[in-house]
Amino acid sequence: MLDMNIVILLLSGNNVLTNLLEQRTLYISGLTIAEFHAKPGLEPKGEKVLDAFAESVIVVHTHDFIVKKAGGIKRSNKMKLPDAVIAATALYLDLP
Repeated sequence: MLDMNIVILLLSGNNVLTNLLEQRTLYISGLTIAEFHAKPGLEPKGEKVLDAFAESVIVVHTHDFIVKKAGGIKRSNKMKLPDAVIAATALYLDLP
């Protein structure tokens, strides 16, 4: 389960990370896509790159289990809500 920071590194051409994740099934939260599209100054070229990346991975959208679990994770770990949603999604998918 990749968060926005990892996706940014991948899209910027981080070879170490690219090699590490090569041949793996990659997942991102739908929230990660929303975070990118909310970035100030995102240009059409950046949107196209993001959209192409989103088509190459499995995008997991939230539902009741994920949002409830995210609320509990945020409450007990004092993290930002987007990070809690990603953590809850990873738990839902039984991912490391």
